[in-house]
Amino acid sequence: MTTIFVEAFGRLSIHKDRAVDVLDEDLYSVFLARSQLMGWSTIHSSASLRGIPLLWGMNEAELTDEDDGPRIGFAQVGLDVGWGADIVDQSELESPRLSGQRVGEPAPFPNRPTVPPTDPVLAIPPLIQCLDDSLRWFGEAEVAAAQVTAIHIEPRQRSYLHRLVSVLNWFNIGTASERPRALVTVAADQWDAGKEADVVAAIHQRNTGSFQFGSLVTAAAEYAADTDWPWPQLVRTNMGLDVSMPEWSGGAVGWVIGTVFDAALSLEQAPGSLSVRVSRTSE
Repeated sequence: MTTIFVEAFGRLSIHKDRAVDVLDEDLYSVFLARSQLMGWSTIHSSASLRGIPLLWGMNEAELTDEDDGPRIGFAQVGLDVGWGADIVDQSELESPRLSGQRVGEPAPFPNRPTVPPTDPVLAIPPLIQCLDDSLRWFGEAEVAAAQVTAIHIEPRQRSYLHRLVSVLNWFNIGTASERPRALVTVAADQWDAGKEADVVAAIHQRNTGSFQFGSLVTAAAEYAADTDWPWPQLVRTNMGLDVSMPEWSGGAVGWVIGTVFDAALSLEQAPGSLSVRVSRTSE
């Protein structure tokens, strides 16, 4: 099952009236509520039986602003949210409407088609937006970087470039005099300078709208895509891709990471585990 970790780095100043020990809310509950409100996920097991499209299933989320290091929070979700992943409500199983069985007879298990896991590219932008919104629920958040790590990525049958291009109008916000600049770094279980160059070349051939991708430059250690998780074993180069963005927001960062994911997963030998980090460098 494809699992995604999304992390935010920077500073978080929690409002006194939003402290966990005051409201008894934590990042898990807030992240879940936000994702349910937006229709991205749900805790109701029969949701997809009723035709509600979901992007992810909730695993974990936690504030880490008090830990040593710059990470202020993370969330972990699973992308296997199709029919095969659901636990059917008992009320559904007992309903005599299923397969026309008579009342009192044991209900057969519903005929549930197999649905492939959500493609990471579809989940990444709303995941980052959801984490960003959830962190800001607690207080003032200064997000300097975001990182998405996906493990056990299912082989994909298609690119979702068209979905990324179709939303570019959202970022048509005029010619701002100051545009945020960022550095994109990548780590993967199958990664080297050649694949990195192929991904950059593929991005340069795409319609990226108001996002301007530059060239590969040497990346300082503080910008490197890395993970505190004991798995997977990822490798990376010391290079990063310069990008000029129309704005610094959860949606814009999600779009950049989704674009890099799509290009990397479209390689002939696509990685099975992939981590992409976007770090703000300057205006």
